[in-house]
Amino acid sequence: MSKNYQRGLAIAGLLAVVALVGGIVQMDAVHHAAGGAGFVAMAVVIGYGSGARDPSSLKAIDGINAAAEVRRINSLIAIANGDSIGSKYMIGEVPADAIIDPLSSIVTTAITSATDNDIGLAYPNGGAMIVADCIVNGQTLAAAATVSLAAATGSGVATPANMKKRAWELAGLSANPGGNLALWLTLNVAATAAGSVWSNISYSKGA
Repeated sequence: MSKNYQRGLAIAGLLAVVALVGGIVQMDAVHHAAGGAGFVAMAVVIGYGSGARDPSSLKAIDGINAAAEVRRINSLIAIANGDSIGSKYMIGEVPADAIIDPLSSIVTTAITSATDNDIGLAYPNGGAMIVADCIVNGQTLAAAATVSLAAATGSGVATPANMKKRAWELAGLSANPGGNLALWLTLNVAATAAGSVWSNISYSKGA
């Protein structure tokens, strides 16, 4: 077999491979153009958050998202040795349509055995509890610590979807009742030591 013949076979084989690869690439391009499985259309977009106005829309921005007034509850609660299961302590009140800051904090001393505690919402002025654990569900107070509401056990404000909810929505109400809602701390395990809990609760209300 001559060298020229061998060279010709090699070139022919190479051209066949190139043609095959080209065909596969072309078929894949057609498949993707048709929106086939695995195809992700990429695009440059311009979006607007809830605190910014889309210039193409006539809808005004909700004041709580763009010109919010931020207020804070500073509440110190004393828990006594022997406070039993079901003991409740009112932290304060927030407007029903307020957005509670998920970075609000709870600071506690070591309250022995108080390993399961909730924070929830009730109607004001001694009204009925709506949901006892919609803000925090099961947070321990047995060791001295500082924890944000978002990082607390069973947090109801840990996700972006919940962070933007109004207090009445966190409480599971179907509509804004108006006025205020009360924040309550509830012991689910009796305290066998005295201690204190300081709540630094920030919230936003519409301008």
